Amino acid sequence: MNENQTRILIFSTNYLPHIGGAELATKDIIDRLGDSFQIDIITARYSSKMPLKEQIGQARVHRIGLGLGVLDKLILALWGGMLGAKIHEKKKYDIVHSVQASYGGIAAYFFKKKFPEVPFVLNLQEGKELGKQWSAVQYWRPKIIKAADKITVISKYLENYVKDQGIDMNKVHLIPNGVDLNKFGKEYSYGELEDLKNKLGIKPYEKIILTSSRLEKKNNVGAVIGAVRKLNNKDVKLLIVGSGSLKNHLKTKAETLGINDRVVFAGVVKHEELPKYLAISHVFVRPSISEGLGTAFLEAMAAGVPIIGTNIGGIPDFLKDFETGLFSSVDAEDVAKKISLVLKDEELRKKLISNGRKLIEEKYQWDNIAEKYKQIYLS
Repeated sequence: MNENQTRILIFSTNYLPHIGGAELATKDIIDRLGDSFQIDIITARYSSKMPLKEQIGQARVHRIGLGLGVLDKLILALWGGMLGAKIHEKKKYDIVHSVQASYGGIAAYFFKKKFPEVPFVLNLQEGKELGKQWSAVQYWRPKIIKAADKITVISKYLENYVKDQGIDMNKVHLIPNGVDLNKFGKEYSYGELEDLKNKLGIKPYEKIILTSSRLEKKNNVGAVIGAVRKLNNKDVKLLIVGSGSLKNHLKTKAETLGINDRVVFAGVVKHEELPKYLAISHVFVRPSISEGLGTAFLEAMAAGVPIIGTNIGGIPDFLKDFETGLFSSVDAEDVAKKISLVLKDEELRKKLISNGRKLIEEKYQWDNIAEKYKQIYLS
């Protein structure tokens, strides 16, 4: 063990960075911190096939649970802090860090109570409707927030939420998630893109609407399916990347509307493959009901794909109407109207692409974001 390293213990409810989301954001930061930091992550073990320990990038991952799915979140919350304490007795962590104020956050809270001298950094990435989650989460979140010594938030929406908790805003830092510009915006050969279209059953002349998310209520993918029906254009196809509890419901909806031949369910796509899906797309749409920030939008902007989203959560931080994207309501008819506008108005399309890419380059590059986290850790 290098005594000059800063040792950080991270609690994360999930740690599946190949899928994306907050876990990938955490990995992107960790991998840019450099050799002066030593990272351990304690997370839930969602499957018995997952090893109890493994190295992922720069981090040593420790999994806790029985491999029983959701139950393992509760096991993490109740016993994750004890595992962290056991490792701390040997390693003596300099910082404890929680990704989100949920199950992993509860484990971090108990760790902090046992070792109050260890600074606690909390990263808020929450994208759900915070006031509508079940009572246990709403009970614990304020307690976790108040226990933190430093809080990072990924959007003004979450910054305002923390402010409403009566927190001293001097310890709150707004640091968004970022985009790897080496991956998104990458140029592919014509053959590579045509091969992907053939695999998906998309004809060369068809225009592609892409939505990428977990298929859950908050992402409102059903409205995008309804919008495709209202477009009434057989040369437009909807490409849905992701999976979730509403998958079968959404497939049934497409069939009921008579457009199942215009909706492609691609399932879960590894994050490293996502830029290629964006490269064949003409517009990215997600009429979210709630959103912590919306990293998928940022990735689309980096890849040169115009975006359409709702004026909620963290989306207004980067989406300026008719400048970097288009706002829509959550209603299918308005979503269809905005999609049609982007597909028909070439000048508008070029403007959104140019402004979107420029914003990503100026504000959302991972190297700059990781440097901000490094300064917080060192302080």
